[in-house]
Amino acid sequence: MALVGDYLRHARETRGLAPLQIEIDTRIRANIIEALEAGDFSQLPPEPFLRGLIRTYAAYLGADSQEALRLLISDLTAPPKPKPIPQPIAPPPTAR
Repeated sequence: MALVGDYLRHARETRGLAPLQIEIDTRIRANIIEALEAGDFSQLPPEPFLRGLIRTYAAYLGADSQEALRLLISDLTAPPKPKPIPQPIAPPPTAR
């Protein structure tokens, strides 16, 4: 899960709002809200547009938009998962 998505989902659920109601009020599509809350960045617009969308969404929810943007940056700059270290292959046993 994405930090920003968790933050905004919690704010939305606290207010008892459904994504469809937010779409009606803000014109941010419900599927975009759902992708954002799920941390599915592949379904979201490029970062400059995403920043504006998050500001609008956070303001609508009464959440701190600066905190939401800080969490977005944290999500986008998260360190990559370490690659597994390959184990050396043991030589085949010698025949006697």
